[in-house]
Amino acid sequence: MSDRAASRFSGQNVAVFFACFAIPAILFVAHLSQGADTLIASAWACLAAALALALVLLLHPFERLPASILLLTLLLGGTVAGGLTGNWYQARAEIVQLAAGLAFWSAGILLAQSRRLLGLCWTSLIAGIALFGVLALISYPLSATGYTDGSDTSAITRLSFSFGSPNVMASLMGVGAILSAVHITYLLRTRVASDIPRLAKISQMPRSGYISALALLICASCLLLSLSRAAITLTLGVLAVWLTIEIGLRARQSDSGDAPRRRRRPLIMLAVAAASVLLILLTLSSGQIGARSGALGTDSMGRWEIFSEYWAAWQEHPLFGFGLGSFNRVNESITTLDNAWRLVTMGAAHNILLQWLIQTGIVGTAIMVSVWLWMHGKIIRVAATQSNNSIHYIAIAALLVSVFLILHNLVDFSLEIPSIMWTYAFLLGLACGTSIRKRA
Repeated sequence: MSDRAASRFSGQNVAVFFACFAIPAILFVAHLSQGADTLIASAWACLAAALALALVLLLHPFERLPASILLLTLLLGGTVAGGLTGNWYQARAEIVQLAAGLAFWSAGILLAQSRRLLGLCWTSLIAGIALFGVLALISYPLSATGYTDGSDTSAITRLSFSFGSPNVMASLMGVGAILSAVHITYLLRTRVASDIPRLAKISQMPRSGYISALALLICASCLLLSLSRAAITLTLGVLAVWLTIEIGLRARQSDSGDAPRRRRRPLIMLAVAAASVLLILLTLSSGQIGARSGALGTDSMGRWEIFSEYWAAWQEHPLFGFGLGSFNRVNESITTLDNAWRLVTMGAAHNILLQWLIQTGIVGTAIMVSVWLWMHGKIIRVAATQSNNSIHYIAIAALLVSVFLILHNLVDFSLEIPSIMWTYAFLLGLACGTSIRKRA
């Protein structure tokens, strides 16, 4: 290779490596900007994501552009041009947010075609969420949101930070905890020898493993301080089920004798350490979590009431909905003196499918669900065919995050916050990109 060619290749590598860190940095700033939940904030995030994507498209060392990027771009453009998104003035903010989500997903699918870039994106995404958690913990006395249970003396404080909603904060921290736990497991399974003393395993852990371990502790702490019942339960449940399945599968695949026990020890150690840390954190915050749990019945009744109101509103325009960006207008139109204390306070349907049905109807929701299922079909194939490498574990991480977010958003609205949706889109892009990965 000539000196000029080597210099050009080196410059391309630097630019693509920069994109690996630029995408999580854009997401980090979007989180700080109240989730970028305004037209202006969404526009700058979309522009920044488009520039990062353009950098990868122009300088990445791969041979072809995945057809899926073009297909989804045409699908989004076609729905907007065809008027399925409703009035442009009303829908423009959400159209920009969807375009930004497509840019983040496209960047992920391109970067994941290199295993080295995939690892950098994974680590930098975890680090960005952890850094956001650190800032939230530092500002907790100022950013905590106070709630009362109706009495004069009882009050609880919940961590919300820049989002203003503790449940949205919990959703992001749950994603960070899942990504960190899967990353640590990947490193223990593939990068650390199994037949060495336990303390030596720590010294053999790559630096990215220490980042993930610290991120897991930070995200778990923020998750508990948010006092989100659904997010805490789902995060613990998803990780517990996955670790149980993982240990069981590895045990069946192992040989006889002492080898199975040696190979299972890293996962068992991780499970015990994580359980111990969470037990300590739960003990420290048990009083406020107990107070929140005591109000579960009242909150459930309130959620059912608003679900009934929004369900009736959707049935007025079931096929195409009221158009993107119409939710606030619909909310105002169905608000009465009797339900105002619920609809105004909640400000969301607290069910992602119902909120999409109201805005886009059966047609738009069917398109969204179809794209989501198509992506997960690719990810499941990757998880089933790969084993004990970064491709397998990033697919597993994406599936676990999907289970967590979808279940959480059946009772909440965090995916309606742009920065959360973009984080999810970037992760899905990384996982989908592994199915078409090619060597540079």
